[in-house]
Amino acid sequence: MYYDPGMEDPVIRLETTVAFMDERIATLEKVVSQQQLELHQLAEKLELLGKQLHAVAPSLLRDQEDEPPPPHY
Repeated sequence: MYYDPGMEDPVIRLETTVAFMDERIATLEKVVSQQQLELHQLAEKLELLGKQLHAVAPSLLRDQEDEPPPPHY
């Protein structure tokens, strides 16, 4: 097999690039995983707030007819 010393430099650069890309992919996987967890937690909180608002809403939304007249009448 023929050995070409000029090919060693491009191979080293490719290996370095692949190592950098592997590290970047691992970092991005962690970020996506964290964001997915946060999104799930926020969805749960939003659902809870919706339930709380629904439970409180009837007391906040009364018909005008049920309201007593203002004091100046």
